[in-house]
Amino acid sequence: MKLKKLKSILFNHQIQAAVFLFLFVLITISACMHISLFKSFKPQSYSSSDNIDDCYLSGARYVNVDADTLYYTGYDYIDHDRVKGHYYYTLADDRCTIYLISTKYFNKDNDIPVSLDDVSFKAVLKKNDTYLKPLLEYMAIDLNWNYSGLSSHTSAIMISQYHYSLPLYLCLLIITFIGIISLVFYIVKYFKTLKKTVRE
Repeated sequence: MKLKKLKSILFNHQIQAAVFLFLFVLITISACMHISLFKSFKPQSYSSSDNIDDCYLSGARYVNVDADTLYYTGYDYIDHDRVKGHYYYTLADDRCTIYLISTKYFNKDNDIPVSLDDVSFKAVLKKNDTYLKPLLEYMAIDLNWNYSGLSSHTSAIMISQYHYSLPLYLCLLIITFIGIISLVFYIVKYFKTLKKTVRE
């Protein structure tokens, strides 16, 4: 009697573990789909003279940027009272494109460059980023212009080198893979235990 009760407890634990793993895998797969994970490993080639809106509409979510010249906006990306990145821009065909470059990209011993020439990096495309509108509002004031006028000539797609993190993407892929393997293992184990219980 005690043996049957112990088997029943273990069986229930297996079911609970399988349900937990299923939810875990579901969450990680959803995260992978949300950030278009597999596209991060092979970013689309992009030149600063290209139209980033066309690039985004074609399905690109990550780009391998080759830029002739990026110009510093004079504004920085601040997180928890620390400067984490700098905003740059390009002008091509009367169209402004905003870039967010991590502070790690620069030599800490030097001042922030007014311009960056012949640079290459991988980046994430972020549409209607939370900080884009405030940035354009400040830039418009500096230019003695208005937000509506500047935004009409600025892409809603921001190119963020700061947010591109290959180690993070690899970690998410490995965790998802381990979760799937573990779930399959528990499902197989569940049916073996169920089959054995029925026989008994």
